[in-house]
Amino acid sequence: MAQDLMQEEWSEPKLRGKLEPALREFGRPATLGDIVAATGLPAERTEPVLRALLDQYNGQLAVDEHGELVYGFPRGLDRRRTLSEMAAQALAALWLWFKLAYKVGISVMLVAYFTIFLTIALILLVAAIAGVFKDADLDGCGDGCDLGGCGEGCANALFWMPVPIPVDVPPQTQRKGRRKAKPRDANWLPFWQRVYEFVFGPDQPQPDNLAIERELLDFLRDHRGRVTAAELAALRGISLDDADKLALHLMVEHGGDVAVSDDGSLVYLFDHLMVSATESAEEADAPRRWSWWWERAEPQPTLNRNSAGANWGIGFLNAFNLTASALLARALWDLGLGWFLGLGLAPLGFSALLFLIPLARWFKLPAQKQAVDRRNRQRAWAEKVFGGTTLLPDESDPELDAFARWWQAEPEVDDDGRVRYRFGRIAQELTDVAAAREAVDPTQFRLGAIDYDSDKD
Repeated sequence: MAQDLMQEEWSEPKLRGKLEPALREFGRPATLGDIVAATGLPAERTEPVLRALLDQYNGQLAVDEHGELVYGFPRGLDRRRTLSEMAAQALAALWLWFKLAYKVGISVMLVAYFTIFLTIALILLVAAIAGVFKDADLDGCGDGCDLGGCGEGCANALFWMPVPIPVDVPPQTQRKGRRKAKPRDANWLPFWQRVYEFVFGPDQPQPDNLAIERELLDFLRDHRGRVTAAELAALRGISLDDADKLALHLMVEHGGDVAVSDDGSLVYLFDHLMVSATESAEEADAPRRWSWWWERAEPQPTLNRNSAGANWGIGFLNAFNLTASALLARALWDLGLGWFLGLGLAPLGFSALLFLIPLARWFKLPAQKQAVDRRNRQRAWAEKVFGGTTLLPDESDPELDAFARWWQAEPEVDDDGRVRYRFGRIAQELTDVAAAREAVDPTQFRLGAIDYDSDKD
């Protein structure tokens, strides 16, 4: 995960595309710490772009007595978009419409083929019934006619025809007002979405690296700008080696520093991000936007979110299309290549894929569930470790050994002769970072008196 964050390339147009909407949403002056914590953008690359935006939009720049810069845009950030920006926005919109059309197109093809094949089946049925009556001798047969010797069972061939049945319906009293619409079920999905999920399953959310960065920065501002690799590992669910790389990434991108405790723990410092234009970031009355890894348990994966009835209905439509295209293939070949491809081979391949793709996903589902179970067990172990508990090796669960190596545990023998995993590095880092935070004076992160304001003489 740290590698993914470090590989992000931030050109000036890309930074502007993220900064401008965030600054509009702020609607108030903000420090660099406020802005990068709200966006997750790298501080070292954001600051020069902020200064360019000040010039472009005639913004406001204030400096407090400690030299902290406060950026404001009281005249807004509206400007004409360039041709390249409009082209990029148009391409993004076209891509979204293409994905939607693709999802809807699957259901349209499913229903269209079903309608076509059902119509063909009804035509053939009507033709067959017409042939029966054409051959029957109906002259003077009366009520007991034999219809060409086929008996009373021939009449049952008309089972598909609607027969009106008189029903006495009691008069309904006129109701006052309109009937209230039934509230839509929270799990309701349109038909096209149900067909898409039947085949491909629920859409998986794309990882947002900036959202991850914002969560980490929010943790920093809630903890006096001090953090250790152990805490980063507990926030993101990564190994301590990867947490060291993530800490280095944060330090480089956001102008951090590092201090070594008396016991050798590395404590990363981000004082510059703590200064806020409103109040101390630590004292801000805002809901917590970060969470520990064990607070984000993964749900078990499913084939789709459809009800059993919806899956059976879609399966019936597709099975009908598959059977009909296979049965008609020979006759369509005699009619011509176009007929064979359009109503034979194309629907046969389409219907086969609509069954084969879910079948392949169904075979992979047990392994996916096992992986989720393993990660959720790791979350439970992580919560115990950060609660100060040592872990006992479990011969029935070899994954615990891998988890212990992941977080650099040390096996030790207790007084009862039992082997336990002791997570010494994590315990030491938590102790040292707590002491580092206690030594911080929160008042140092408050803005001083404004010495300079570009909007004032």
